[in-house]
Amino acid sequence: MFVGLDLQYRPLRPSRSCRFLTVGETPQMRGTFYGRCALGDAAARERWIEKLDRERLQKLQDLRLDLSASVRPYLEELWRLKGDQLRAQKQGEAGGLPATDALQSLSTRVTQEIGLFLDANSARLEELQLPRDALVKATVISLDAFIRQPTTEETQIELPEAVLAGFPKEVRAFLRPNPADR
Repeated sequence: MFVGLDLQYRPLRPSRSCRFLTVGETPQMRGTFYGRCALGDAAARERWIEKLDRERLQKLQDLRLDLSASVRPYLEELWRLKGDQLRAQKQGEAGGLPATDALQSLSTRVTQEIGLFLDANSARLEELQLPRDALVKATVISLDAFIRQPTTEETQIELPEAVLAGFPKEVRAFLRPNPADR
């Protein structure tokens, strides 16, 4: 789920986006950008999918969509608070401290909500061999990075190997696709 901000740092309508959507720059036209897939072209995406079990991939996608629906209200509020934080920082207020505090408080609530979702879906997690603790750690790392980032640009978060190691191979491919597989 992506929520952009307008020029006044107000959240725009949320939109679904692919995990692998990135920005590319046209080599011949410096300063010209386009949306591109981090996995590569259509053939590279097909090769990537073929390496994974399609049924399991669909179940992972279904779980991700259900989780997104459960935390969507929090995501909109996170982006509103991020806009407040960036606006305060731009206006020279000490690092947007009140907004940063509010972001940290909300991120704790989001993590708790995700924990409840994971507990309610423990059978699905077990079937997909998804470790609850690693998912919570990944959530905390991602939210902390979001709070610290100085812009609204989506950044790739590199989860530590210790966290990644807790996930099955197919899930690690979602979290950090191997460029050699493109």
